[in-house]
Amino acid sequence: MADQLLIGAALGGAGGLLRALIGLGKSLAAKRRIRWGYFFVTVVVAVIIGFVLGALTSISKPIAFLAGYGGTDILESLGKIIKIIPVEIR
Repeated sequence: MADQLLIGAALGGAGGLLRALIGLGKSLAAKRRIRWGYFFVTVVVAVIIGFVLGALTSISKPIAFLAGYGGTDILESLGKIIKIIPVEIR
């Protein structure tokens, strides 16, 4: 049972990582400026979300992978809706 949870978590994390890399590829293709700090934070959060969703849906390996991918996609969409604005502290 624990092995199945770990496999599901790893697949979910891989799905989250794949989604982050696809987003990076889109930005590079559009020749947008890449904010590397934001990208790495996004990747870490995507992998964490993927791990959690993958562990929760570890009954099926493809579902665990897609849960990580989809969870990251939802996170990115929320970021666009909320319009994440960097805060400067003086």
